[in-house]
Amino acid sequence: MPQEAMRQATEEISACAASGAYAPRIAKTYALDELVEAHQFQESGTAVGKIIVRIQNP
Repeated sequence: MPQEAMRQATEEISACAASGAYAPRIAKTYALDELVEAHQFQESGTAVGKIIVRIQNP
């Protein structure tokens, strides 16, 4: 992708995210010590959306 097109796409996506027009669908969130379970969930084929692995507890 040409650099100018990449810059424009990045700006458009950032603007959508900032305005709330785009919100990623989160299937499930796991703690880092649950990484095996997160991977199993991803491999199961039932995940719809992103799988988040937290590096630190909130």
